[in-house]
Amino acid sequence: MIALRPIPAERLGDWQRRSLAAYADGLRSSGLGAGEIGQHVVDSAQLLFPNGRLRAGHEVFDVLVDDEVCGYLWVGPSLWGDDFYVYDVAVDEHARGRGVGRAVMETVEEMARERGHRSVGLTVTDANVAARGMYELLGYVEVEAVQGRGFLRKVL
Repeated sequence: MIALRPIPAERLGDWQRRSLAAYADGLRSSGLGAGEIGQHVVDSAQLLFPNGRLRAGHEVFDVLVDDEVCGYLWVGPSLWGDDFYVYDVAVDEHARGRGVGRAVMETVEEMARERGHRSVGLTVTDANVAARGMYELLGYVEVEAVQGRGFLRKVL
């Protein structure tokens, strides 16, 4: 059984640093150079973490499986449209292949509906074949592809 628990405020700074580092790692598979990756990370940090804080309306959760933290989820309204957006989601390796990712995404869709959104959007790198396959099985459709990343959307 999975559950989501808000990450405590005192852990948000560490989470933010890890999230930006993971974003940079993901961009490395896109063919961008180090300078471009660094600029993307700086631009994203300024946009998504104004004054170093989580943007209004955004939430970050620990993903729990049987009360054990097995990943995290960052969601909020899209900055680019009307979607409820999955800014980042990660399931620890030892918990993969057990339906945790699927359960998290089903919970995201419930959250989106509760908040009045009609669609959920996310971005996934082309290199993340397993995640992309799961999203497609759940009904997400690629609506745009840029530099080794696909923007996927599911209409609810």
